[in-house]
Amino acid sequence: MDAIDWFVVTLGTASLAYELYLVKKGKVNLFNNFLEGWRKVKWSSVGWAVVDLTAVLSFAMLLHSILPFLFDITWLALLGEEETNFAIAPATRSSSLGIGGILFGIIFLALFLLLMPRITHVEERVCRGLWYRHKIFTQKKYTIQSSLVFGFVHMIMGVSLGIALALSVGGFMFHMVFYREFERKQLQIASIFLEDGLKTQEDLDQYSPEQQKALVEKWMTKWGEMVDAGVEASAAVHLVYNTILLSILSGALILSLFGVVTLS
Repeated sequence: MDAIDWFVVTLGTASLAYELYLVKKGKVNLFNNFLEGWRKVKWSSVGWAVVDLTAVLSFAMLLHSILPFLFDITWLALLGEEETNFAIAPATRSSSLGIGGILFGIIFLALFLLLMPRITHVEERVCRGLWYRHKIFTQKKYTIQSSLVFGFVHMIMGVSLGIALALSVGGFMFHMVFYREFERKQLQIASIFLEDGLKTQEDLDQYSPEQQKALVEKWMTKWGEMVDAGVEASAAVHLVYNTILLSILSGALILSLFGVVTLS
């Protein structure tokens, strides 16, 4: 490995170590958190993840055939390097060190998989949950924007512009899952207010200012519940999606130990 390889491997390992530190600092049981994350996964989550992954790979291949230069645009090119992903670089780059490097990569991915429920939940809360909390009354028109942000953020990790655009397709589908669950929860909560006779602004105006304030605060609290429901749903799909990718990479590393495949 050259100096750049060591740099990305060190950075990726440091980021994983930091996640483990946060888990320890928060006194979170890693295994319980892992199991809790998977308990929220439904069969529909698996279906969405497979469709999402298929869409991302298909779009990436199509984009590469039409605009291949997009896959050369990465900030690592300034260092004379090809694109990578710091998050998994310790597993992919260290394999060139022989059996020791491959074993390190397998252990790294095992820890990464244990942390995956936490990581995907944080990603979804940032990329979708926080967006909705701050764009409350115009959320629909931000679907494309938040999806692009989701894809482009990965460029910080070293992926190319082409991959970032492909990941934006994945982000769009995660958003669809989020919004589907968000609306389902919204209908449930709206029924509570309908029982109080609140259908229009005129209905709200019948209450005193103090009562109106209390009702608005109640609605804002319920809004948080809608966002949380959406985040849980999209995080479950995201968890399955990432696990499929990491499992494929882990399998390749294990096979490389026996010389079945060779990783470059």
